[in-house]
Amino acid sequence: MSASDKFKALVEHVTSILLSKQPATLDEAKKLTEKEFQDAGLAVGEKLDLRRFAIITKKPEQSFASYIHMGGKISVVATLSKVDEEIAKPLAMHIAANSPLYIDLKDVPASDREREKAIAEQEVKDDPKLQSKPAQVLAQIVERKVDKTLSTSCLALQPYLMDESKTVGQFLTEKGVSVVSFVRFQVGEGIAKNANQEN
Repeated sequence: MSASDKFKALVEHVTSILLSKQPATLDEAKKLTEKEFQDAGLAVGEKLDLRRFAIITKKPEQSFASYIHMGGKISVVATLSKVDEEIAKPLAMHIAANSPLYIDLKDVPASDREREKAIAEQEVKDDPKLQSKPAQVLAQIVERKVDKTLSTSCLALQPYLMDESKTVGQFLTEKGVSVVSFVRFQVGEGIAKNANQEN
C-alpha cells in the first residue's frame, strides 16, 4: 500500500469515527482520533494532525450542493433550502471560486464587524476631506465603508459567477432557493496564520 493509499485509508477511517461519535469541538475530535493519526504518522513517516472538520446535516426537504476542485485542493458543501439539481453544482463552484465567508451581512460575527469598523474609523479620521463633517455623518460613512468591505465576503452580495449581471442573492431569489449554510475547505488554508499565532 502506497503512502497515498494509507492516507486515504486514514481519512476514511477518521471520517467514520467522527460521523459515529459526532464530536462538537475540534479538541473532542482530536482526542477521538489521536491514536489513528499517531499510527498513520509512523506508517508514512510524516507528522499528521486533524486541523478542522465539519459534520453537515440537512432536513428532509433540504439538499446538498457540492463541488471538488483540482482533485480536492478546494472542496465545498452547501446546504440548500430545497432540492434544485440545476443550480446546485454551479452555486458550489461559485463558492469555491469566490471564497465567501458569510451568507449575508446579518451573518457577520460582531467581532468581525468591530474589526472592520476600527479600520474604517481610522481611515475616516485620517481623511482631511472629512474633518469638517458632523459626527453623525462620519458614523454613517464608517458604517457604509464597513458594509461595502464585508459585502465582498458575503455570498448573497457577490456577483454570481455564472451571470455577473446579478448577485447570488438575486439569482437564488429568482429560483426560490436559499442557502442554509456552506463549508469551504482549501488545502493549506490557515496554516501560515496559525504559525504566526504560535510565534
